[in-house]
Amino acid sequence: MSELFDLAEVAKKLAETSKDAMKNGPESEPDDVSWGLALQVVEGAKRLLPTDQIVQRINLETKLWVSIRSAMEAVAVKLSSKGTADVVAASDRANPGRMRRGY
Repeated sequence: MSELFDLAEVAKKLAETSKDAMKNGPESEPDDVSWGLALQVVEGAKRLLPTDQIVQRINLETKLWVSIRSAMEAVAVKLSSKGTADVVAASDRANPGRMRRGY
């Protein structure tokens, strides 16, 4: 599960970097390192979330900061949601019969 959280954090940081870089113009191109990281994050998210239609449809073809930002924001949200659901499920398994949030 740490890979999931690590990818979500990298996606968030890349989205922030993209936002800053876009101040130079939305059509500016990212450096090779940022582009490669973005491709790896998308690949990892697709592997970890094989049934998520949004993640599976992310396709970074255009080497632009705006493309990276959009993809990374979507990936970060989806990975964070999956991570939260996994933590809740693990807690429920560890504490069977225990009510959560008063229900």
